[in-house]
Amino acid sequence: MLDALRDADPIELALAAGCFAVAVACAAASWWALLGRALSLGDACARYGAGSFVNTLVPARAGDAVRLGLFSRVTPGGLLAAGGVAATVGTARWLVIVPLAIGGATAARLPVPPLAIAAAGATALPLALAWLFAARGSCRARALLAPLRAIGSRDLVVLIVLVLGTVAARVAAVTLAGAALGVPRPLTAALLVVPALELAGIIPLTPANIGVAGGAAALALHAHGVPMHIALAVGLAVHAVETATGIVVGGIGAAVVLRRRSSSGTVVVLDRARNAALPEAA
Repeated sequence: MLDALRDADPIELALAAGCFAVAVACAAASWWALLGRALSLGDACARYGAGSFVNTLVPARAGDAVRLGLFSRVTPGGLLAAGGVAATVGTARWLVIVPLAIGGATAARLPVPPLAIAAAGATALPLALAWLFAARGSCRARALLAPLRAIGSRDLVVLIVLVLGTVAARVAAVTLAGAALGVPRPLTAALLVVPALELAGIIPLTPANIGVAGGAAALALHAHGVPMHIALAVGLAVHAVETATGIVVGGIGAAVVLRRRSSSGTVVVLDRARNAALPEAA
């Protein structure tokens, strides 16, 4: 396994990291498209990246809670509307992942993974229930669905393109990482690995999903016919590159968010000081 890692092409691994960064940017832009341009694209990337940064350090998707809190501050409907954005983007993403898993399994002559289909159904369930409760007059359900109801046809097309871009960038990243380590038919392998990574990331039990994500990728590659020692090396490399990218991109986003909050706090303090000084000057 160590020999395979030592022989990896660093340029292809660097390109894989770039593709993972593009995937994060597209995912952030998906939120931006649903929020009706209530914030700038750069601000959306910073808020989304801050959540990704926390997810790499804390288990159980704590970064998602941070992300919801940051986006709820600029969402007219508050936390419920931000939750609706998360549910909509997640559902759209799984609607892309399931055909991807089916295509990868078919290309590798493997049975269709039922877990991917089950996960897609579980992801879409909250939205379906929200529609049901909203039809019965629930104010909270309507607030949850407000961003989806308000989106226009043009923004819907943008959302679909961005979700497709997120998944395509992840497939490209895994393909490049596989090619860097000599995996045969790396694209076909990536069609199996990406759904496996998505499944492993539903409820991460360790920070950055250490051990679980790499193991899921290795099992998918082994099912593709890759020897286990190479599959483990590729799984480790994919997870390491994605984690490093998440730390760098997410760290930049977190720094931007903290800097803006600090600047806002400084402005408030200066305004209060100025207002307090006005009567004395008079």
